[in-house]
Amino acid sequence: PRAEAGRARRDPGRPADSRGRRPGARRGDKLRRRAGVGGGSPITGYESLNAAQVKSRLKDLNPAELRRVRTQEKRGKARKGVLKAIEKRLAKQ
Repeated sequence: PRAEAGRARRDPGRPADSRGRRPGARRGDKLRRRAGVGGGSPITGYESLNAAQVKSRLKDLNPAELRRVRTQEKRGKARKGVLKAIEKRLAKQ
């Protein structure tokens, strides 16, 4: 019991670190896209991610996927920072 008291409990619904990164989530997104599975969004769990988490995943997307995320964002939360980051990535490609 004493050893357990010192261990941090992990809540599976919470991010792994203070920056909101979930280990393996980005790699899982890549693998699902490569296999052609995963549903509508190129980013798994998109609706539950905050702006920083979405922006951190944009660099793994190709232009077509970026446009899909842009459309999804415009129809949903319409976060200015996310939309600006998408436009910036599209301009680079």
